[in-house]
Amino acid sequence: MVEISNNLKFLPLIMLVLLMSKAVGDAFNEGLYEEQAQLKGIPLLES
Repeated sequence: MVEISNNLKFLPLIMLVLLMSKAVGDAFNEGLYEEQAQLKGIPLLES
């Protein structure tokens, strides 16, 4: 986590960057465990 003790003007920028990076990461691939299970051929139940 980021320490923002006295400087709250960076908070919206940090939140925006985190939101955008999460959206881009979710758009291009699945989670790490799902990718490894798929490579090993382990069947998974879809939720």
